[in-house]
Amino acid sequence: MNIQQIGIPVRDLQKAIEFYERIGFSVLERLLPRQARLQSVHTNVLIVLNKESSGTTGVWIYMEVSSLKDAVIRLENAGVEFREAPGKKSWTWDEAWFDDPDGNHIVLYSRPDHTVLPPWKIH
Repeated sequence: MNIQQIGIPVRDLQKAIEFYERIGFSVLERLLPRQARLQSVHTNVLIVLNKESSGTTGVWIYMEVSSLKDAVIRLENAGVEFREAPGKKSWTWDEAWFDDPDGNHIVLYSRPDHTVLPPWKIH
């Protein structure tokens, strides 16, 4: 299954657009003042930023990268602050976590080839 799009609630639409452009999305459509549609420049993943009038609950977005180290360096150079440094998780993925301006959580990850049959599922 491929992710087709992710809806993300935001408080400040313009600030959110600028943030997602910095991390590699391009604007497809601006439906101001309520919504914007963006696409990853590296994949076919679409995100829809929706202006919220009340509190934001937050969304978790997982983005696979071929080199976590390279992606972290590129994003740090673009001003992104990581809330968790890159590292290997018990489930064998290498991950680095950061938040967008509205508190939505973004996880960059790279995974080994054995993820279809990870070590803890092999009998």
